[in-house]
Amino acid sequence: GWVAFLGCGVYAAVLAVWVIAAMPENLQQNGGAGSTYFMDRCIRPLCCLCWEDGNSTDLFFRRHIGNDMMAGTWLFFIFAMLLVPYAFYVCIVEPDDSYSWLTMGSNAGFAFGAAVMVYTMYPEHVGSSAVWNLCTCSRAHLMDL
Repeated sequence: GWVAFLGCGVYAAVLAVWVIAAMPENLQQNGGAGSTYFMDRCIRPLCCLCWEDGNSTDLFFRRHIGNDMMAGTWLFFIFAMLLVPYAFYVCIVEPDDSYSWLTMGSNAGFAFGAAVMVYTMYPEHVGSSAVWNLCTCSRAHLMDL
């Protein structure tokens, strides 16, 4: 009950980052690279002692959450991965409850889909067929990775 309710609330907050990032005026910011509200208002204040423009911290965060769309994708992936162990726990505790198996299936599916989105959001992987080849057991995925 309450854990599922809390999980839905966190999913909604993570998706709000995507909604903000997808607004046309935010997509046009930074020369078309997208808005950076999450990095500027959430990450930079947490790293205030170690953040200098151009240092390794700055380069790391610009690479992985350089805009709000990327930040939302990583947040979705992290949260989805955190829920997978909970889903397994629910299936072990209540194996006869169909809701527990539905929870496991949906959480595992969200986690896999989020992992695919994280992989494909980087420019060097756009248009790559590595994920498709991996899912279909094709040998070609070794060349794309």
